[in-house]
Amino acid sequence: MRSLVALVAGLEEDDAPVRMLITTLADHIAGRDPGTTGLVEVRGELRSHAAANILPGVISVRPHLKQAMARAERMVERYAEPFAALWSAEWHGADERSASSASRFLDMAWWRLVDASGHDSVTGCGVDDTAVQVFARISEAEHLGQAVRDRVVGRLARTVPRDAVVVVNPTPADRTDLVTLDVEVPAGWSGVALELPDGRRLPAQVESRTAELLHEEEIDAAALPTFFPRIHGRELFGSEIASWRVDGDRRLLEFDLARHGGDEPFDVDAVRAAFAAVTDTGTWTVRLLARESRVLTGLVDAPALGWASVRPVPADDAADEPVPHPVRVDGRTLDNGLVSVAVHDDGTLRVTAADGTGLDGVGRIVDGGDRGDTYNYGPPGTDPLVDSPTAVAIGAADGGPLRAAISVDRAYAWPAGMDWDRDARSAATEPARVAMRVELRAGEPFVRLDLTIDNRSADHRVRLHVPTARPATVSHAEGQFAVVERGPTAEGGPSGEHPIPTFPAHGFVDAGGAGLLLAQASEYELLDGALALTVLRSTGLMSRNVHPYREEPAGGQFPTPLAQMIGTTTVSLAVLPHAGDWADDDLVGAAERFLHPLHVVPGLAAPRGALGSHRGVTVEGARLTSLRRRGDALEARVVAQTPEPTTAVLHGPFRAASSVDLLGRPGAVLDAADGRVALPLRPWEIATVRLER
Repeated sequence: MRSLVALVAGLEEDDAPVRMLITTLADHIAGRDPGTTGLVEVRGELRSHAAANILPGVISVRPHLKQAMARAERMVERYAEPFAALWSAEWHGADERSASSASRFLDMAWWRLVDASGHDSVTGCGVDDTAVQVFARISEAEHLGQAVRDRVVGRLARTVPRDAVVVVNPTPADRTDLVTLDVEVPAGWSGVALELPDGRRLPAQVESRTAELLHEEEIDAAALPTFFPRIHGRELFGSEIASWRVDGDRRLLEFDLARHGGDEPFDVDAVRAAFAAVTDTGTWTVRLLARESRVLTGLVDAPALGWASVRPVPADDAADEPVPHPVRVDGRTLDNGLVSVAVHDDGTLRVTAADGTGLDGVGRIVDGGDRGDTYNYGPPGTDPLVDSPTAVAIGAADGGPLRAAISVDRAYAWPAGMDWDRDARSAATEPARVAMRVELRAGEPFVRLDLTIDNRSADHRVRLHVPTARPATVSHAEGQFAVVERGPTAEGGPSGEHPIPTFPAHGFVDAGGAGLLLAQASEYELLDGALALTVLRSTGLMSRNVHPYREEPAGGQFPTPLAQMIGTTTVSLAVLPHAGDWADDDLVGAAERFLHPLHVVPGLAAPRGALGSHRGVTVEGARLTSLRRRGDALEARVVAQTPEPTTAVLHGPFRAASSVDLLGRPGAVLDAADGRVALPLRPWEIATVRLER
């Protein structure tokens, strides 16, 4: 198939039979005569049912595709590409062959994302076979990005002692945040702290610890030689052999295992010889002892788009710094001084900010029928909602002071499906379960919610309700490089599609002091006093010929049994109560922290070496959306995600800078004195800068 560019070649000439020109919206507007009068003025997002079917139900169908796409985009755009641009020697001309390999991985990842972004692809409004292939492409993109990230960070890990870890920050600002570590520590340590490169010690919270005894079995002496083939080099049961003992008196063969066996060579033939020298027969005990591992939640400092190494050390109350805004547990309440969350008997939550802004009834689950298709929601003629659980189980709070959580399990009886003859939901029901993990972390002004929905019903829609703190007539939702303001209704017209006021959001949606941080593109609706977030939509047809909310089919009436989402669906979000508007209370920054965790890998160099810290590029006053390498330079793209003019300020190891357009064409030379570039930006303006080292 020829490209659109090739098809219209020559049609831009004045004497062409039909004049057609491919251009950007900005160039089109710039080419208009400023003196032209009578132009129609449109205020809004240019998304309306008035003139065409916009098929809004695609946002909520097959949510696993949206989750996969969000993960893959973040992996490639915010981890793999900027880490490679800043920290990989392969991208600095040290190894041309390796550099070519790394860039090919990123090229393949981006092409997979583009391939999955077409009409009826990531939207999920195709047949099941298409959805399966799209999910595979998206997963490949994430894996390709992960390969680049791991290769870059793996090289950094070679410079970090193996009794430490390297922490990498994907955010272009310094962060103090939590990480999860799985480290070996001496069993005698009563507590653990994390030592930073500057010598400070920040607290850590032990989540779990392993037992010393990994494995023990009884083996007849004659059969004991069959045990030795389990040893591969010095690897045994996934660990390395650090030392071993043969005790003939006790008929004991014992191995000490660790993640790193040490520098002394190991020879399995020496073990065989030691056993052969013992003449005692009978039953022997083979015992594997592992050094204690602890899973820690630790507080660390990480420089902007850079990395730092940290080392576990024994806790010392006198030397360790206190936890800022620690999480305190009181029965069913978690509180860190910035926000508190309390669990009601019905499983809903009250989430309250430090200034008293409260959201009461958060997490109410509302199930209703859906006789629509993958393109459009469609309510049954009779649709009683199910919002009361048949049983609620609330677990005891655990954790603190760095993070704590409460589990809330709710059981429901949802109608099994549609009774098509009555245009109503069936009288028969299926059991459903919604498990919700409520987590609060030190220093965060929001509460994290992880939902696991066990669904056995067909043709329905499940929404999570979050009440607003005050009456709201508008919502604000992050979208494509902007935050969109919407009212509670949708514009209709002669298109033949019912104007349903469900809207897309990416990153966050906010109304009436209730901010929701979103891990994927999601569908929401502003109700009277609440935000309703669709967490599950089940449908059995790609397109329905007779649809209550659409006059004509959107495609073929093909069955889509996988779109019924029978089984388990997971959803992650966070709830942020606040008194101001989305800009003043920095929901963009909160979403950045929620969506982009610090990345941690173990060090690989000799133990007890010095710790280090290295900063990459910082961005203030704007949001960084891309950082990649173009030739020998860095190319950074920022957006003024604010309704007011701002100045983006970039700091980093560069000596020259210039502006470029979205196609990479050079523009004005910029002042880059002392590695600092300042860019005045209009509201919502996108700017791209070339930074030369």
